[in-house]
Amino acid sequence: MIFLFPSDYFNPKKADAAYSEQAACIKNAGFATGVISLESLGTGSSKIIPAPTPGSKVVYRGWMLSPGDYELLVSVIESTGASVLTSKAEYLATHYLINWYPLITDFTPETKFYSVDDDFWTLDKKTGSRIVCEQNE
Repeated sequence: MIFLFPSDYFNPKKADAAYSEQAACIKNAGFATGVISLESLGTGSSKIIPAPTPGSKVVYRGWMLSPGDYELLVSVIESTGASVLTSKAEYLATHYLINWYPLITDFTPETKFYSVDDDFWTLDKKTGSRIVCEQNE
């Protein structure tokens, strides 16, 4: 089992500062760790340092990724002969509220989902709900 962290932007061989303590704890517990530059995922030049052992399972511990970026991450991991513990389908099912909300509707207040392209001022009038949007000046 290898735990993979996003790398520090200025030192690509170290874990991002937000994850450095967690990476150290996992390493001290006897697990292997690695880092990857998330900024280079789409360039085709992203590498895992150190490279996972072929046949090993990789657990990603880092910033939430878009579906496309997670797919790129999986591709980089699989190119080393390793595999991910969490498939893309599992990642999307568990990391995006809109995908798992239907499983908890009986236990939580009603939640409405809107697209970033929706006109919130019109929705506010249609739903009778108050939608607050703050604007930075």
